[in-house]
Amino acid sequence: MIKFDVPRDNNILKELEDWRKSINFADALLGSESINNDTYEKHEDKSSILSLLTEEYLNETIIPSENKHDIGQVNNINLGHNSLHHQKISANFHMNLQIEGLEFDRISGAFWYPPTGFMGWHSNADHEAYRMYAAWAEEGHKSFFRYRDPNTKKIVTSWDKKGWNFRLFNCSQEDKPWHCVYSDTNRISLGFWYNGILATA
Repeated sequence: MIKFDVPRDNNILKELEDWRKSINFADALLGSESINNDTYEKHEDKSSILSLLTEEYLNETIIPSENKHDIGQVNNINLGHNSLHHQKISANFHMNLQIEGLEFDRISGAFWYPPTGFMGWHSNADHEAYRMYAAWAEEGHKSFFRYRDPNTKKIVTSWDKKGWNFRLFNCSQEDKPWHCVYSDTNRISLGFWYNGILATA
């Protein structure tokens, strides 16, 4: 996984901030034609959630029952990604976040993780591409992106800083990039697909 720092004056951040400010969390909880809140339920027992995001659960439950499709449990709100904001963000990423060896393809999922929101272990390996995730956290060190390093097979927990966080990784059948998300604060994320072969130093 590669973490990116995008300069504060970059147009990408401006478009992402415009999208973030357009989200009304209270309305999102009610759901709408473009927002699916059917997969979110506030949990009081954090320990039961975190048990689903452990290395043991990945190795003993998820990997043995792996099939073509993602099987991780989810507890978040799908914000949809077909608005005018997303069209502008997509154009901005295409123009302003070029990565050597890769070509921007499209936006994928957009999610809000309220406190105790999570997405269980999954790999996205049935849709091979590089994935860039832009995630905004209301508070720092209260949410994380956890993944299994494809080379060492070790579990790494990458905590979000306050504000925007950018991560890139390869979703392939060979690498099997297992990952999951948990949040104890308001966290929103937007995914992007890139095709090609990442240039290495």
